[in-house]
Amino acid sequence: MRFSRIGNNIQFILLAYSIKQIALKSNTKALINKLETFVSSIPKKRKETLNELANFIKVYQKDKSVLNLIFVCTHNSRRSQLAQCFLNLAFFHYDVHDFTVDSAGTEVTETNPTIINALLDLGLAIKTNKNGPNPKYQIEAIPHQYYYSKKIDDKIVEEKSMVAIMVCDDADKNCPILPNHVHRFSLTYQDPKVYDNTPQELEMYVKKALEIGSEMLYLSQQLTIS
Repeated sequence: MRFSRIGNNIQFILLAYSIKQIALKSNTKALINKLETFVSSIPKKRKETLNELANFIKVYQKDKSVLNLIFVCTHNSRRSQLAQCFLNLAFFHYDVHDFTVDSAGTEVTETNPTIINALLDLGLAIKTNKNGPNPKYQIEAIPHQYYYSKKIDDKIVEEKSMVAIMVCDDADKNCPILPNHVHRFSLTYQDPKVYDNTPQELEMYVKKALEIGSEMLYLSQQLTIS
């Protein structure tokens, strides 16, 4: 009787896990579909820049090994976190395993809470570890990925090829001199910080998330083209 009860508990846990995974995949697909509707509105000039970035990345992935991509902005709290999230989400959705995606800054702060609220508003489930002044967040649809503010010096691994994508002008100007194996590309976004403490704050952060998300979806599509 005891083993039967344990077996039933295990079956219940596995069923609950399966239901949760189905829900996560469904929410992810819905968000990807939503982002897809914004891809067509990306300006032609911006698509040209994204195509250039895709080709730039492909140059450093000639040997087909896993290439590290890292998004950089000053505080690693808003734009770089969004870019990391959405490119990871696109790669996970398209089952792409040729890249690792991370983010960093020129100084450490924390992930802006409104960024998290914007992602929640778009339907992503997020776990939070709030120990300390720089909480770690995990988007449940993307396994083994944590989102928190970190310094670029801590993310550069010697002798491992990496593409650093600068998403703000300030980081591009003030980023420390990078080793030869770190290749830099500028893809800047306007900072949603200007809407902090205004009635439009969440709305404009969601809008920025959709902008960056649709561009990362487009970028992932270009990277999967032979």
